This record gives sequence, C-alpha cells and structure tokens, in this order.
Amino acid sequence: MGFGKAFGFSMLVFIGLNAGFFFLGYFVSGTLGAYFASLAASPWNILFIFFGPIISAQYPLLLTSTFTSWFTGGPFSFGMLILFIGYIVAPILAAFLSGRFGENKNQAFFGWFATVMICAAVVLIGGVIQLMLTGALIALVISQITGSISLGLIYGLACGSISLLTAREF
Repeated sequence: MGFGKAFGFSMLVFIGLNAGFFFLGYFVSGTLGAYFASLAASPWNILFIFFGPIISAQYPLLLTSTFTSWFTGGPFSFGMLILFIGYIVAPILAAFLSGRFGENKNQAFFGWFATVMICAAVVLIGGVIQLMLTGALIALVISQITGSISLGLIYGLACGSISLLTAREF
C-alpha cells in the first residue's frame, strides 16, 4: 500500500505542479493564447506540459542559455522565471512527498522512480508518434528513444535520492 501512496501522490503533485507553473508562466509572459493556437498544428505538445519538463533535454539547455543571457544583460522575462522555478520545484516536491508517503525506503524510491519512468514513456510515445507523422529519419527516432530513457533514469535516480532521504523508515 505504501508504494501506491508514494507513486500516486508523486505523480499527482508532479503533473499538477508542471501544469500550474506552465500556465502561470505563459499567462504572465502573455503567450498563453499563442501556445493554445499552436496546439491545433501539433496536439501532442500537450503531453509536454504535464509530463515533459523532467524528461525533455531542451529544458536544462533552455535554463542555462536563458540564465546566461540574463546575466550578460539580455532581457529579463518574469514568465520564464516562473517556468524555471516550476522545473526545479515540481520534481523535488514530488520526490519529497514520495518519500513521506512511502512506508519504507524501497517503496518511496520506487514510487518516485515509477513516476519518472511513466512520464518518460508518455513523452517517448508522443514524441515518436509525432516524429513518425512528420516522416523523420530513423536515426532521429532512435535518438528520441535513447534520450527519453536515459533522462528518465538520470532524473529517477537523482531525485530518487530525495525520496530516500525523506522516507520514514530505514
């Protein structure tokens, strides 16, 4: 029962915070309407709102390039700052809650790890379908598969340590 609680709460919190920070960040920056208009052309992008920030390789790159731009005098965007806070807070809080609701360390860790790997699988399936519909090369599809799985493993293990540290029982 502890695994179910750890998994359920971490998945619910992770998806909810991702969506909340995404909508708030785009609303503050004034581009929420444009994003919804772009969904007509590519409806698979809705998966990235809920499941993608921890799995997609573009978010760490976007984070570092935007902070570098801000520090070198580029224009500051409050909406982008909200998105970045969400990229950091959502997985950490979800992993923390997985640790608190798991009855032991194994359940806490694997509850969070299952959350990340399911998010990776959803983004992977959506990304592969989107690539196949556009007629992408097989090398790009294989790159998408290996990237999603490896990022899921990295984030699962990295944030899984948070759930291990916050678990109640040794």
